[in-house]
Amino acid sequence: LNGRSSRSSQLHSRGDRAASTLASGARGMSDHVGEDDGWASRLRALIDAEPLAPSLAEAVRPMAGMRFLDADGAERALDIAQVHGVIGSARAAIRGVLQAEGCPEFGEDAALAIRLYTIERPFRLYRLVNGQMHAPERDAGPGGVSEGLRKCLPYIKYLCEAMENAPAKFVYSERCHRGVKWAFPRCGALPDGSWAD
Repeated sequence: LNGRSSRSSQLHSRGDRAASTLASGARGMSDHVGEDDGWASRLRALIDAEPLAPSLAEAVRPMAGMRFLDADGAERALDIAQVHGVIGSARAAIRGVLQAEGCPEFGEDAALAIRLYTIERPFRLYRLVNGQMHAPERDAGPGGVSEGLRKCLPYIKYLCEAMENAPAKFVYSERCHRGVKWAFPRCGALPDGSWAD
């Protein structure tokens, strides 16, 4: 998904390790989310209750213009045209990988949702999403969720669905580290088929 030389490594290159970890499930999830197990349960319920957007473009649309701190500490606004540009420019390559790996039914949008979360350039969508899930005011707002997190929920739901439905050949079940704070309560099954919480 990140454009590496071999097809297999395209789906599990350095930038995709975070999504792989999410897809395989993480043991001790509350250690990663923080001390507030209640928040993890509420977040899981919010994700489960969120309707699945009909497309990736619809899932990212509410985040247009949202402000976040990038890796260099600069405040940025998410440029939705840039997000759509990345989706469009990567679509053919993703389609080729899925066909070559024998799993086109996984869907281009599902693979692209994972790609968007893991890329470093031209934007770091994971910074925006994780920032909203870890913000001190994340639960301040109507229904116990901030406006910013509410805007991210369609994409979070889409990403979780993509990872939960990823073909087994794309699921990495060993420990890996990206260096970002864990934000997801659950996004995938363990190799034995049980859900990781």
